Amino acid sequence: MPAIARQTGEGDTPYEIIVGRRRHFSVTILKKDLWVDVRVLTDEEAFLLSDAENEGRKDLSDYEKACDWADALECYYNHKVERLATAINKPRSAVYRYLELASMDARIVAAYDSPLDIKTDHASKLSKVMKSDVSCKKILSRADELSKTEGMKGSDVIKHLLKAGEPTTKKSEGSKVNKKVHMGEGGVMAFSLSKAPSKPLVIKFNHEEKLDMDALLILLRKSLIEHLD
Repeated sequence: MPAIARQTGEGDTPYEIIVGRRRHFSVTILKKDLWVDVRVLTDEEAFLLSDAENEGRKDLSDYEKACDWADALECYYNHKVERLATAINKPRSAVYRYLELASMDARIVAAYDSPLDIKTDHASKLSKVMKSDVSCKKILSRADELSKTEGMKGSDVIKHLLKAGEPTTKKSEGSKVNKKVHMGEGGVMAFSLSKAPSKPLVIKFNHEEKLDMDALLILLRKSLIEHLD
């Protein structure tokens, strides 16, 4: 199967490989000849031919394909996603997903061991949690840390990044329940008052002891005034 190339018109590099770059690399290392089919192609035709050839390749990452599509969108299709989608025969929804991936921050890309580990759904998952400046800073900071590690699977990288962007809730000092026990005659507990933020006041009476009702009401009134103040 010959590689496909086109003439560049440049003296140092008269031909550009469009299809078969890996074959060209292999024969160069092995010092063998490579059959090449030389064609006359425009830039757009070269892109479409290369994209069709790479369809379904396992050694081409989603991220690399996304970057190719983003470049083509700018260079050949005047930023019109519908035109690009028609040219490569893909639904617009798929094109949008890949373009979102191509716009991923370089610091996040560097967190992965290989572009092959970056999947299209990683970008959509991150965009959902990177809606605030705080979460963005946390995720990018975590990405910088992960870029210094090796051997981590892509599925684990995205888990770490998503976790870094989760909102954190801190309990304030006023979140504790304010509870006070009131004692009646003879040192017997008469009732307790407890109040938590955004919660109603709760009064619990001691039903196990017989208490003087008048004395209890006086104590309760006094306690309510103190508590509500």
